Amino acid sequence: AGDRHLQAEGHLYWGHVLLKQNYYDDARPHYETALKLADEAALHALKAASLRGLSSLALNQANYVEARTYTEQCLYISRNIGNALEEGIALDHIGLIACRQGNYSDATQHHEQALRIFREVGDRKSEGIALHHLGLVAVRSGNPAEAQTFYQQALSIYHSIGDRLNESTMLN
Repeated sequence: AGDRHLQAEGHLYWGHVLLKQNYYDDARPHYETALKLADEAALHALKAASLRGLSSLALNQANYVEARTYTEQCLYISRNIGNALEEGIALDHIGLIACRQGNYSDATQHHEQALRIFREVGDRKSEGIALHHLGLVAVRSGNPAEAQTFYQQALSIYHSIGDRLNESTMLN
């Protein structure tokens, strides 16, 4: 299982690198190989991460049904293995998909669920990200005052944890 684990991690890593560079057609086989290797070796956390990578790829290509399907599989696995942080990330990702589809109530519901989890596990950075995403939903649904509140909360968190990159994103 050790070799499969390393191979799966390698493919997952290259999938992320290629996705970040917008080489979608090149990223997909790496994510699919990582998923296959993780599944064969019963590496559940790595399988969830591979599904999240495939979901991000689909989201970037505006394939929302595929993105949601992958993310819901990731959410199912995360809950079954008791990985609360990964569960929160999956919920937040579902919120992003719903927002892109214009389903703002569904987006808000999922971002709020993710926010609760991030607060429970004490992940301040993810908490800031969920607040930022709630702000995006508020803007898109026509509630700029509410968005400002979420953005201020996210900015405060980023500042307090020294996350200058996300802090600067909030200020632009």
